Amino acid sequence: MLRLGVRQLAKNYKPLGSRVLVRRNAQKTQTAAGILIPEAATKKINEGMVAAVGPDVEQVKVGDQILLPEWGGVGISLGSDANQDASMWLFKAEDILAIIEE
Repeated sequence: MLRLGVRQLAKNYKPLGSRVLVRRNAQKTQTAAGILIPEAATKKINEGMVAAVGPDVEQVKVGDQILLPEWGGVGISLGSDANQDASMWLFKAEDILAIIEE
């Protein structure tokens, strides 16, 4: 079976209503000095990138970096379970806290 990238997998999923498909940013597991950080010591990342939006969403667009609430959303796995990069979250558009502009 051909392994598709996360973006390609996300294109196969179209959120309904005012939902937004988000890929959370990866947690840092190592410091700049090379020290490994245990998983229990890391906090949940509250930032992500919009992968797809439903037809009723006007606030954000695909590719936006956003600030997410600490809790909420529905976790889904796109593709095979072995591909941890394909872990995505569905949020309601009104649950998104802010757009991060750099």
